[in-house]
Amino acid sequence: MGFQKNNIKKIYVIDDLFYKINHAGYKARIDTMRILTSGLSNSIVYEYYKQKLLPVKNRVLRVSKRKYKEVYNYFNFLVFLKKRVETDLLIVTYPIETNYNIAKKIYSDLREYKEKLGFRLIFIVIDIDSIRRDHQTNLFEEAERLGIADKVITHNSRMSALLAEKGLAEDHLGELEIFDYLYDSEFNIAEINSEIKGYNIVFAGNLEKGKSGFLYKWTPKVKVDLLGINLDDSIDKGIFDYLGEFESGTAVLNDRVNSFGLVWDGPSVETCEGNVGEYLKYSNPHKASLYVSQGIPVFVWKHSAVSDFVSKNNVGVLIEKLEDINVALSTLKEEDFLEMRNNAISISRKMRNGEYLKSAIFSSIKEIDHIRKE
Repeated sequence: MGFQKNNIKKIYVIDDLFYKINHAGYKARIDTMRILTSGLSNSIVYEYYKQKLLPVKNRVLRVSKRKYKEVYNYFNFLVFLKKRVETDLLIVTYPIETNYNIAKKIYSDLREYKEKLGFRLIFIVIDIDSIRRDHQTNLFEEAERLGIADKVITHNSRMSALLAEKGLAEDHLGELEIFDYLYDSEFNIAEINSEIKGYNIVFAGNLEKGKSGFLYKWTPKVKVDLLGINLDDSIDKGIFDYLGEFESGTAVLNDRVNSFGLVWDGPSVETCEGNVGEYLKYSNPHKASLYVSQGIPVFVWKHSAVSDFVSKNNVGVLIEKLEDINVALSTLKEEDFLEMRNNAISISRKMRNGEYLKSAIFSSIKEIDHIRKE
């Protein structure tokens, strides 16, 4: 699908992917790049990593080579930036995937040359690091950086409202709603051919204590299947079934007809607390997209931003604490579950086709063109 450009003559997609493989931690970035390059058929891809940061065993050599390549890639991008003209549009994922100090230079350069040359700019937010991590930056700085763009596509309305509070102009903001989720091959979602006799939970992701500590304290009353990496041997194997690791681009849950996916984070079973809990209030966890894209309804923390999407589209249940799952399942009617599952299946088709990002990016481009013509 191409976009009929009017005032904008050329669209450049800045590909800053360090990993080109289906690395789970980079799944959102990888999918974003795939959707942009396929959805904007006339776009031009600028490969930021002209020099690849390949692993080297010798530490001294590795560090020196990395520094050289980081500087080389940066100056090549600077040359590219200086050649842009008023009718160009740059689409950049945020934060830029490079050394933090170099990233700050790039933001400064984007501001300087955008003012000088007049090109247009769209940021697609992957993460807001000032909420997700301590001490690296702050929200005012991030809002100021993002403010250089003509349009900023955030995760959702809550993230947009937070950035607007910190000074980002509201008319520069647009929302994704939910992350799309692409797969390496087509698949079918299993049909339900008989009465459902009980429900179970699946939790997929990083299972280490430092990330998903709640697992090691939780005593659910239903079967819970775990998929992912870094499972600690202290997990209660009488409660949890570990199904191993999985490839992020492969459907592994589409044959389940009576499952809920769990979106939860942090050490507590009572709430999502600390940095991870604060981040869930504003972000779209990619885990939610993993489940829904395979037709699986979800349990989500009621204070999370993604709860708005889940409630609006009726694709799951909102909970205050993990114990609420037991109550919810004990009173769940089969027709209510089937409605949530059918809604998830319908949304999964959109997610697997990249329609949420396509809608947001096409809308942003049309708006930028409209503003420039007035």
